[in-house]
Formats: sequence, C-alpha cells, structure tokens
Amino acid sequence: NVGFRLRGNTSRNSWKKSFKLSFNTFESGRDFYGLEKINLNGEHNDPSIIRSKIGWDLMNSFGIPGSRANHVEVYINGNYYGLYIQVEHIDEVFVDSRFENMNGNLYKCLWPADLDYKGTNPNSYKFEQGDRRAYDLKTNVAEDDYSDIANFITKLNQLPNEVFACEIQKVFNVYDYLRVIATDVFLGNWDGPLYNKNNFYLYYNSSSNRIEYIPYDLDNTLGIDWMGRDWNTRDMYDWAKHGEPRPLYTKMMANEELRAIY
Repeated sequence: NVGFRLRGNTSRNSWKKSFKLSFNTFESGRDFYGLEKINLNGEHNDPSIIRSKIGWDLMNSFGIPGSRANHVEVYINGNYYGLYIQVEHIDEVFVDSRFENMNGNLYKCLWPADLDYKGTNPNSYKFEQGDRRAYDLKTNVAEDDYSDIANFITKLNQLPNEVFACEIQKVFNVYDYLRVIATDVFLGNWDGPLYNKNNFYLYYNSSSNRIEYIPYDLDNTLGIDWMGRDWNTRDMYDWAKHGEPRPLYTKMMANEELRAIY
C-alpha cells in the first residue's frame, strides 16, 4: 500500500518510464530502510544506464552531499520493465542525514532558476514557470518565507569582488560548491545551473546559518548533448552559458582566490 506514480520531465514522453515510490503516502511516518521515498529512473537518455551512477559516485567520493544510487531490476505485476537506477530522494530525511538538521528551508530549483538578482523583496523569488515555482520550497511551506534565499542571491550578485571571497562564505558553503563546479565540468553536466539554469537544490543549514548546494539529476552527462556542443573541449574557466546571467559560476571565476582553489 504505497504511492506509485510517473516522475520526470522529458522522460514522461519516453517508452521507458521513470517512477517514484512513496512509502508514507497512505501511512504517515512509514519508511523503507529509513527512506520515505525512492526514485526509479529509466535513464531514457542513456543506453548504457551508467552515466548518472558514475556522477553520483563521483559526487559522493568528493564529499559532496549527493544522492546514493544503485542499479535495480524493476518488475511490475510480475512483468520485467528493465534495468533502472534507484536514486535517493532529496527531502527532509536526506538533509537530516547530511547536515544533522531538517528544520531549514529546502528549495528545489528548476528551469529558469539562474540565481539572478530580482531585488531584496523575498517574494520576488516566488515567481512561477508553468505550474511550479522556479525556486520551489519543499519544507516549511506553511511559513512560505523566502528571506534566506533572497539574502543569498542578493549577496551573490551584489558583493564587490574585493570582499566577495570572504563575505560570501558567511551565507554559502563556497568551498564545497567549488568541488561541485569541478565535478560538473568534468562530467560535462550542461543540464545543471552552470549552463541550463536547472536541476539543483538549495538548503538553509540551520547549524551553520549558510546555504548548502545539493546536486540533482545527473543523466545528461559524459557525452550526452542536446546543444550541438563538444563539452569535452569547452573552457573550464568559461564554461557557463554566454549572454545570460550565471552568477553562481561567474562570480567564483571572477575572484582570483576562488578561481585558484577551483
């Protein structure tokens, strides 16, 4: 007696569907080996069914708070649906396991979440794309308070370069995120915030009073391309999309100290 539904975006149009299982949909508080939900990803872009698994393993080996993942064979009513990758769901259980607290705001950031400055009013960051918010608050939804993400985006965009490296650390886990940039570039992950302003989570860590970056959806990697570009040869210091704001990358690269660490 569990929740079972289709998941994904472009994967919904593929023959091999992806699914989400929710163990607490009908019985509050129920879990499966400590997890309330799991994702079964069909990896419709990837005939090898290995790219995102490699990505998650790399992220975790570098100390980045990424989802755990493993291969599974999926049967529905006794019918074999194929080899899938099971990917750990990002929710309050996930952040508690990584940061030892779950009371902060967790935002799912999807296109067009470019982290560009829209003013100091927190409500400015509640704008919608289709039927969802670009910065979609997943916890503390009754309070609906976007002050933390508004403060972070303001400082990210407005801090002058001469104090940027010092001051941004007070609101954002910078050094862990530099590892994310390096891993995304190594994987050729164009479908994240660096190029496609898409596919990441932000969590306000109440223990450190800083925003944490959590990677999400690593299937468009290691040679998969929709843009007609060779991601192998793109300049690692000029990797973001040109002509559009990508402050989370460009502000880091513009700072000599952070660029050197990267």
